[in-house]
Amino acid sequence: MRLREGNIPGMVQAGTLAGMPEFFASELGRTKLKGVFEAAHLPMGIEVNPEHYIHWDQLMGFLDAGGRALGVESIGLELSPHLTVEAWGTWGRYVTSAPTLSQAMHRMQSAILLHGRNERMTIGREGEFVVCRVHNSVAGAKLYQNVSYCTAGLLQNCVALYLGKDWRGGAIDLDVPSLRATSRIEQHLKSTVRLGQSGTACRVPVELWNAPRRSPQPDKHRSLFCDILRNRHTGPPRTLPDAIEETIRVQLLDEVVSLDRVARSLNMSRRHVQRVLSNEGQSFRDIARRTKVTRGKELLRETDASITDISVALGYASVAHFGRAFAAVTDQTPSAYREVANRTLSLTS
Repeated sequence: MRLREGNIPGMVQAGTLAGMPEFFASELGRTKLKGVFEAAHLPMGIEVNPEHYIHWDQLMGFLDAGGRALGVESIGLELSPHLTVEAWGTWGRYVTSAPTLSQAMHRMQSAILLHGRNERMTIGREGEFVVCRVHNSVAGAKLYQNVSYCTAGLLQNCVALYLGKDWRGGAIDLDVPSLRATSRIEQHLKSTVRLGQSGTACRVPVELWNAPRRSPQPDKHRSLFCDILRNRHTGPPRTLPDAIEETIRVQLLDEVVSLDRVARSLNMSRRHVQRVLSNEGQSFRDIARRTKVTRGKELLRETDASITDISVALGYASVAHFGRAFAAVTDQTPSAYREVANRTLSLTS
């Protein structure tokens, strides 16, 4: 799916990948797993940085590339039993540390906008069931089917924390085209399914809606909604410059940043990215420099890595290049910034 010119890129939390690389590594090996990441224009290991955002096309591309490598068309069905919201960093811990199922689902509903752009969740009663329905913004996209299967698995696994692994609820709704045979889908999801629905939904019997958590519960103070806000700031990127900045942060994880790579990751042309930025009085070079320096400040404050190692990690050709870029943004040298940061820390500790 190629974005129309002018659209704001849809992005989703990188933690959504959690559990997928481990599955592919066990089936394919680490060498072929690297190829799956590369096919999706993602740095290997991005899932361990769940607070970053990636393009929806990268998530769908990752699933598609992994499925192709395994020779499995509907890879989302194979993955669904192995996925858990608990692995989604602060966001997941906030949801699954709720003492009851109803509270967990309402937490998911309130926080889902911080998980992905234009995502939403509804909760309502239908007869003897409470229906929890997730609407993904990329529903209907060419490679979306696997996302729907994974979403269904995540909903089921979240409910299972409160009702047990053998829990069986009402029908699962999937927002994928109707197929002649649904037996394979029902076999993997272990439930009857309804295709061609609005959103992906699971059903919980009304009498079990307030069930307490069964499996060992994390420290209830571990993650709060304010923690998600602190990590997400204002949620997924809302403008193209913001999306570019977030994509650069992701690419810094493998120390290679370029306009071409960013454009590919956002599924846009290099020329379109440059034109939009020019219209807003910005340039890729300035955004990249600002983003790198911000990351450099974090590394200077919070690690004891040498300035040489930091300059390499940020993709600079030399310490001198890093120093000039840093001073242009902060009016300080990296060593002076670290000295002030350390002195401030010692005074407040």
